[in-house]
Amino acid sequence: MFFSAERFPDAFQPVIRALPLTALIDSLRADMLQVAALAQVAPQLGILAAWMLLCFGVALNLFRWK
Repeated sequence: MFFSAERFPDAFQPVIRALPLTALIDSLRADMLQVAALAQVAPQLGILAAWMLLCFGVALNLFRWK
């Protein structure tokens, strides 16, 4: 959030790009600085949706009422 993801080595770039905070920050920057349309931030929203579904699925499996 405070420094660019491009400063990390190339080996880490796919992992960093898949993190939800990176997607959120990239979409907010595009919206505020470039007045990006919804279609332009769709990849970042897709990453956030994938994380949401993954975490929801994990929560359904871990937290059960007994």
